[in-house]
Amino acid sequence: MKVAYLMSRYPKITETFILNEVLALADTGVEVSLFPLQREKASVVHPSALALMHKVTFTPFMSFRIALAMLKVLFTQPIEFVKTLFNVIRFNFACPNFLLGAIAFFPKAVYFSTLFKQQGITHIHAHFANHPAMVAYVIKQLSGIGYSFTAHGSDIHKRQHMLSEKFNAAKFAVMISQYNERFFYTHTGLLHNDKLQIVRCGVDTQLFTPKIHTNNDITQILCVASLREVKGHCYLIEACAQLKSQEIPFHLTLIGDGPMRGALEAQINQLNLENEVTLLGAQPQQKILESLAISDVFTLTSFQTASGNREGIPVVIMEAMACGLPVVASDVSGIPELVNNGKTGLLCETQNPKSIADKLSILCSDSETRRTMGMAGRTFVEQEFDLVKNAYKLAKLFKRYAKND
Repeated sequence: MKVAYLMSRYPKITETFILNEVLALADTGVEVSLFPLQREKASVVHPSALALMHKVTFTPFMSFRIALAMLKVLFTQPIEFVKTLFNVIRFNFACPNFLLGAIAFFPKAVYFSTLFKQQGITHIHAHFANHPAMVAYVIKQLSGIGYSFTAHGSDIHKRQHMLSEKFNAAKFAVMISQYNERFFYTHTGLLHNDKLQIVRCGVDTQLFTPKIHTNNDITQILCVASLREVKGHCYLIEACAQLKSQEIPFHLTLIGDGPMRGALEAQINQLNLENEVTLLGAQPQQKILESLAISDVFTLTSFQTASGNREGIPVVIMEAMACGLPVVASDVSGIPELVNNGKTGLLCETQNPKSIADKLSILCSDSETRRTMGMAGRTFVEQEFDLVKNAYKLAKLFKRYAKND
C-alpha cells in the first residue's frame, strides 16, 4: 500500500522519530512518501534524512500548479470545495494560529487532493494533530482518501480547536501515551472509541545499545533537548549549582540549540559553572551516540509552561534508556509511563532545582544503582518502545483501515 505522510516541517532534527518510523515501515511492506507542509532550514541534518529526500515532495504556499488545482476542484466539486473551506475556517475561527494555518495551507491541501489520486495514494497519515491533521481532513473531504493522525504533545495540549472534527473524519487516530488518551477524551468530551489507538513512538534498539566503559572520575550527565522554555534547562542549571555547592563531582553536557541559548549561557556564567556545564549546540546523530556512550546519567527536566506547552513522551529518553543509562526526568505528562520511578530512573518535581539536584546526587554517588537502573531501563524499552515492533503495529492499522476505503 502507498501511504502519504504529512508533517509540519522536514528535515527537522528534533523530529527524527518520524524519519525512523518511515524507515521501519518500509520493512512492513508499506511504501511511504513524505509531504512536509514547510521545508525546514536546518544547520544540522541527519544523514538518514538526506537519504530519504527522493521520497520527499516540497511545495510552496502558492504556485501555478496549486492555483490550477484549486480552479479545477472549485469547478468540478464546487459544493465540497466551499463547504470544506467554510468548515476549516469555522472550526478554527476562535484560534488565530489555527485560523492562519487553515487559510495558508488550504491551497496546498487542495493540490494534494488531486496529486494523491494521481499517485495512487491509498492512505494518508499526519504526524501532529494540528496543521498536518487539518490538511489531511481537507484532502479527505475533496478526494475521499482516508486518513489517520498521531498526536504527540503540545499539538493537542495547547489548543484543541477542530480536534473532535479531525478525529470523527479520520479512519483512526494514534496517541503515543495513556496520558494523551485521557487528555483527548477529557478535552473533546467524546466517548471511548476503538478508532483511538495507543502506539508508542519507538527507538532502534539495535542502534542505541549499552556501551561498556570504565567509571568516570566525575559523573558525566547528559541532556539532549532543544533549548526551549518547555525543556526546563534553567532549573537543571540551577540544580547543577547546588551539586557544585555540595562538592559533588560532575559534568553536564547539553546538546541542542534554540532560542534560550543566550539566556542559558548567561546563567551558566552567572553561577560560575563554566567548568561544570558545556553547551555543544545541535549535533548529528553520531555525535549523540558517542555522547551517550561516555555518559553515566541522562536527564531531562521538562515542565508544563504557562501556555500549556508540555512533553508527550520524549524519544530522547527512550534512546538514553536503550543505551543503558539511568534517567532523572520530570514527573509530567507521559514521562512516568516510560521512567518507572526507583526502577529505571528517578522522577523529580517540575520547576524544582532542589528536587532535581537531590535525584542527580543519588545517581552521582552510587554506581551500582546507576548500573541496575540502566539495565532495567534497557529491558523496558526493548519490551515497550522498540521501533520495529511499534512500526508493525502502525502498519497493521494502516492495512486494516485502508481495506475499508
